[in-house]
Amino acid sequence: MFEVLQHTYQMVHCNVKQKQGNHEFNCAFVYAANETDSRIELWNDLINLSVGMDKSWLILGDFNCFLEAQEKLGGNPVDHSNMKEFRESINDCQDLNRRQFNLTDLKEIKIRGNLNLVQ
Repeated sequence: MFEVLQHTYQMVHCNVKQKQGNHEFNCAFVYAANETDSRIELWNDLINLSVGMDKSWLILGDFNCFLEAQEKLGGNPVDHSNMKEFRESINDCQDLNRRQFNLTDLKEIKIRGNLNLVQ
C-alpha cells in the first residue's frame, strides 16, 4: 500500500507499506527540471524531507545532473558547479538523516526481492 505524502512539480514523495508484515519505507520519485535554479529547489525539498526521517528512504528518478564527470557522454561540457550542488545535497540529506548508505546496502535491497506490496 502506498500513500502520497508530498508532491511538487519535480517530485512525488510516498510512504510504502508491505502487504503482509510491518515493513515500510519512504520513496521519492524524481524528475528534475533542466534548469539549474529549479533543480536547486528540488535539492532543498529533498534536504527538508530528510529532516527527522525515521524510515528507510529510497530516492530514484532522473536528476538531470551527474555526480561524476565520467557519467556524461556527449553533448554540452560538464558543469562542475551543478555536480557540486548535487553532491552537497546528497551529503546534506545523509548528514541530517544520520545514515550512510553504500553499494552494499543497495545490493542487499535488490537481493531481498519483492515486498508483496498492495496496489
